[in-house]
Parts: sequence; C-alpha cells; structure tokens
Amino acid sequence: MSEVKEVHHIKKQREEKVFNPNPYEFFEKPITREQLVRISSNIANYLHSNGIRRMMLIDRSARPAYLGIREAWKRKFPGESLPQFYFVNPTGFVDDFTILEPGRVITYVPRGIEIMLDGTLKGNDTGSFTAARSERDIRNQFRETYRRLYSEKDESLLLFDTCIHSGNSVRSVIETLRNIGFTNLKTGVVNAVDNTSEIKPDFVAWNGEPFFPCHPFHQDMIIDRKFGSVTSTPTYDSIRRNNAIKLRKEILRIFQEAPVNWLR
Repeated sequence: MSEVKEVHHIKKQREEKVFNPNPYEFFEKPITREQLVRISSNIANYLHSNGIRRMMLIDRSARPAYLGIREAWKRKFPGESLPQFYFVNPTGFVDDFTILEPGRVITYVPRGIEIMLDGTLKGNDTGSFTAARSERDIRNQFRETYRRLYSEKDESLLLFDTCIHSGNSVRSVIETLRNIGFTNLKTGVVNAVDNTSEIKPDFVAWNGEPFFPCHPFHQDMIIDRKFGSVTSTPTYDSIRRNNAIKLRKEILRIFQEAPVNWLR
C-alpha cells in the first residue's frame, strides 16, 4: 500500500469510527462488503438458473459462504425453498496411500507432513496424518454420513471452494464423489485466477480476483480440518468460537445494510 493510499485508508477508518459506533471488524473496507454480497448473489443465481438443488461447500470458508448464499437467495428468490447444503472436510478425504507420496508443493516431504505444515501455518489443527484411512473406508464413511445426498447421486451437485491453485484441497473430494457414482457433478470456485491444476471449474463466481482472493467470506475458525473424517471437527477454543459467532453476525449485518443493486 502506497503512503498516499495508507493515509487515505487511515482517514476512512477514523471517519467510520466517528460516524459508526460499531465498525466492521472482519470486512472493514466497503469493497469487501460489496464483493461478499455480489459473490453470494452470483452463486445463488447460478444455482437457481441451472436448477441445482444440492451444494457441497469445502471447509473452512463453507459456513460463512453458506450464510451469504442463503441471505442472497432469500432476497432474490423470496418464497422459494433453499437448495440442500452440505459441508465437507477435504483433509479427511486424503487416504493412507496418498499421505506417503511426495508433497505437491514441498516435494521433499511426504504429502501427509505437507498437509500438517500447511495447517499449522493457517491455524488449522489437522491432527496426525497417521489417522488417514483407506479409500474404501473413506467412501464408506461418506455414504453413511451423507445418506440423503448419496441416495440422490444422479442429481446435480455443485462442489464449491473459494479458490483453486494446485487443486490439492479439492482433488481427493472430486475423486471420491466420482468413484462412488456422482454422475452429474459440477465444480465451482469464487476465484480461479491462479489455478495451475488440471481441474477446470464449471462455474467461477467472480470475474477476476476479489480483494480477499481466497477468503471473500473470511475463514470459519469454529472448526478444524483433521485427518480421519470427511466432516470437520468443532473447536472448543472459546476465543475462536466467539470470533466465529461475530463473523456470522457481521455477515448478516452486511446483508441488512446492503444496497439493492449489490444483489443484481
């Protein structure tokens, strides 16, 4: 940020604190609030126009993203029932063979260690990679956990992540879904600007790169993505839980205060 921009930013902060006794904490800049609403609106439009009634969101931005999509849907399509939403932990889809392969970014360590290191950097407790299971066990747990979704596996499903780079987070989930018979799987992201993977999303919610390239909905600190389960694990850390609650309230407030044209 240049000195001129920084001075302007500080001035805006002061103005907001003077005129708004309750300034935004997670979405401080107006552009981040506008993009949150517009991205949510674009996703709701895609689901509605394509008749997609099932959406699976990749943690850790999954629940804040769901909240944004839900609020956009309610305002754009009042009286219409929401699609079914599911949340999934991509780390739990990494099997006991894959964890022993060379890392995909840090190639001199096993993939399992690489995932643990990445989790540490991002404040995510993955647990030990020794909890990883066989592909068969992962598929069985998925069928048991998502019974309704599995029973409708021939219907359209949108698998959604906020961004895609190497494809590491979403690849194992895609492979599992296809291997157990999801015949109408669509993939979507908010931002695919730096996508270097072989995965080409069917839907991109934002043209270009948003202000928060990978976290336009922010991150949900109420859960951890651990090895050994296709669902994420709730945290009992009171600070993280309180921040997650504040994040949800802030997203709801953004929609309450959003101009109508942001939802077009």
